[in-house]
Amino acid sequence: MTAAIECHRQGHHVEIYESFPELKILGDIISFGSNAGRIFYRWSDGKIAAKMRAVSIDLSNYGFKIHKYDTGEVVAHQKTPQSDPTAPVFNGHRGELHEIVFEYARDELGIPIHLGKRVVQYFEDGEKAGIELESGEKVPTLPRISITFLRTKNAADRAIR
Repeated sequence: MTAAIECHRQGHHVEIYESFPELKILGDIISFGSNAGRIFYRWSDGKIAAKMRAVSIDLSNYGFKIHKYDTGEVVAHQKTPQSDPTAPVFNGHRGELHEIVFEYARDELGIPIHLGKRVVQYFEDGEKAGIELESGEKVPTLPRISITFLRTKNAADRAIR
């Protein structure tokens, strides 16, 4: 999703094909460090980072505590560094943070997101290349970026064109 957003921001035509049929706010905890925070901060004049901050866990007073494995005793406590508003750190629910990025891509940037469109293979002939969907539809895509995830049944489940 972030690759599609950054490509769009650089003037490329982008479409996303996603195998899941609808966005569901599922997942575990995810963390983004300050390098990723710099990218989110650039989107929509900091508004996306502000939305992400609103649903993130504030660890500024907690720091990083290292516990002894058997007793739970804190053996080291690293204080959280002072925050930089232009390079925020986010720790939060994966689904909630994904929803913010998804809605930014779809609603604010107008990137077409084709849900329920499982990519089953790539094709290439002498004249064109692209993706083939589970339905049999062939979508020409040049250039393309393919993003795959280990949990997918097929290495071609997500494609950006």
